[in-house]
Amino acid sequence: MQDLLLESPGFPEFLLGLATISASLLGSDGTVTCTITVERDGGAATVARGPPLG
Repeated sequence: MQDLLLESPGFPEFLLGLATISASLLGSDGTVTCTITVERDGGAATVARGPPLG
């Protein structure tokens, strides 16, 4: 089920948006980045990260 969700059209963009909005709410001065990590095939995989630290 998780693989279907992660591979569905538009879902990676949704996760990127979620990470970006979360980072902006937590660190309005740009010092925070957020990642979304899931467990796939017995290992961790980061599926979204945003925004990059500047």
